[in-house]
Amino acid sequence: GYYLYYDTVSGGEAHKITLANLPYTIMGLDRGATYFIHIRAYNICSESAPSNEVSATTTGPPSVPENITIILTSAGLKLSWDAANGNGSAIIQYNIYRATESGNEGTEPYATVDGSTLEYLDTNVNKGQIYYYQLSAVNAKGEGERSEEIAKRFVLVPSSPKNLVGIPGNRRAILIWDKPDDDGGYCEYGIMYREADGNYQLAADGIKNTVASLSNLTNGVKYYFKVYAYNEAGKSGYSNEVVVIPTSAPEEVLPKYLRKVVR
Repeated sequence: GYYLYYDTVSGGEAHKITLANLPYTIMGLDRGATYFIHIRAYNICSESAPSNEVSATTTGPPSVPENITIILTSAGLKLSWDAANGNGSAIIQYNIYRATESGNEGTEPYATVDGSTLEYLDTNVNKGQIYYYQLSAVNAKGEGERSEEIAKRFVLVPSSPKNLVGIPGNRRAILIWDKPDDDGGYCEYGIMYREADGNYQLAADGIKNTVASLSNLTNGVKYYFKVYAYNEAGKSGYSNEVVVIPTSAPEEVLPKYLRKVVR
C-alpha cells in the first residue's frame, strides 16, 4: 500500500493518509497555504524511503480588506484600505458597498476599483449625510467576505454664526445667536470670552443649540463674548462681539420660553 504525507514545511510529515484509491483529493486545507507532499510505499515489514516531493498552493476567495479608513475632504469622502490576501489567486477588484442607513448596503456594489488600487474617492455625496460603507475583495475564485461597516458624515467648513445677542443675569450671561447661512451640513458651536483687559479664551464648546447660559461670573464685571461654528471639516469665523455685565437685577428681559432653555 501507500501512505501520503503532507505538511506546510518541506520534508515534513505532520499529516498521514492511507491511500486506498487514486486519484486522491486532500480536503480541509487552509486557503492560500503551500503544502509539500510525498508518498511512501509500505508492507507488513516497513515503509520505503519517500518519493520525490511536490508542492501545491491552495486557492480560494480573498480575505477581508482590513484597516479601512475614511478621510473627509472638500471633494468627498476618501476611503483607503490594506490589500486583501488573495489566498493563492491575484486580487481582480475591490467591491465598495454604500448606504445612507446602517446595514442597508444591499447586494450590488456601489462602485468597484482595480485590484491594484487601495483607495476610492466618493464624490457623489451630500452635505450633512452620513454614509455607511463595506468592502470586499474579488479574485478568480469569487468574492470574499465583506468588511465590517464603517461610516462618516460628509461636511464642509461652516460659515459664521450671526446676530449674537447677550443678556445679563445674576452671575451669568445668556447668549442667543442665529445659525450660520451655511452650516456645512452639520455644526456645533463654541463660545469665546474675555474680560476688559484679557485675551480671549474658550468658555464652552460642543453646544448644539443657538442659546447658551454661562454661569459663575462676577456681577458688575464687563465680559466680552463671540461665538463660532465648527465641525470635522474645520472652524468658522467669529460672530459679532457682544458685551454683557452680569447683574443681580431680575431677568425680566428674558422671554419666558427662553428661561426654560437656559435654566
